[in-house]
Amino acid sequence: TDSYAPRSGDASYDVLSYDLDLTYRVRTNRLSGRARIHAVAHKPLAIVEFDLVGLRATKVRVDDASRVTFAHGQRSLRVTLPRTMAVGERFSVDVEYAGAPAPRRSRWGTIGWEELDDGAIVASQPTGAPTWFPCNDHPAQKSRYRISVTTEKEYHVVANGVPAGSVSRGGDRTWKFYQD
Repeated sequence: TDSYAPRSGDASYDVLSYDLDLTYRVRTNRLSGRARIHAVAHKPLAIVEFDLVGLRATKVRVDDASRVTFAHGQRSLRVTLPRTMAVGERFSVDVEYAGAPAPRRSRWGTIGWEELDDGAIVASQPTGAPTWFPCNDHPAQKSRYRISVTTEKEYHVVANGVPAGSVSRGGDRTWKFYQD
């Protein structure tokens, strides 16, 4: 931890990349997602903790293990790894989650996911990202992202990274973004 964001992030591992597949229903403010998190251990790890606020994981997998124990705290998702990861070892955590995203209170005011009258906006810096996906949320923690957001066709999605197009199917449109 540090004095800037003392209750965010975990120095025991780094996230190399996030692969986020999200579906958002504007009218009901319902977000469901799958986050594939690729990380590397900085110390022997038996438990990994992700920042996650207001959303609930329904299924968690680590590497090829399909049965993984996990628990929710007020600000986090705590995952018991199927075995202890060694220093420098890479691992992947796959989290399926859902809920009604909302901003979180912070020393900078309320930040994160904000439902609007007809849409949503997300201000994730410095510690608002956990309001929409499980993460190692520290401002110094930089990672690659692949973001895919599906929503009703009449809405447009804008996200960080390079736009990679959109595809329509039925009444929905999926927007893709990449950030190295």
